[in-house]
Amino acid sequence: MAEIQEGGGGGHKGGKKRAKKQSTRIDMTPMVDLAFLLLTFFVLTATFSKPKSMELTLPAKPDNPEEQPPIKNGITLILSDKDKIFYYEKEFNAG
Repeated sequence: MAEIQEGGGGGHKGGKKRAKKQSTRIDMTPMVDLAFLLLTFFVLTATFSKPKSMELTLPAKPDNPEEQPPIKNGITLILSDKDKIFYYEKEFNAG
């Protein structure tokens, strides 16, 4: 873990005795090991979000194109040339 080395430094000059300077050495191996364990844990337990999209249910084509059943529960999107979107909910009659 951490060591205190008693060596070097701390001689005496001019007759004064000074305290020895102690150098510290910290072993970083456990911290690096813990960082990799946490990184592995979060990568393996993360859930990646799936793209969400709306299901479209298209009506069946009628036998006679002249007779179209009314659309009761739908939405009509109209795209304009000025980057605007208009929409109508439920039944839309273009006539």
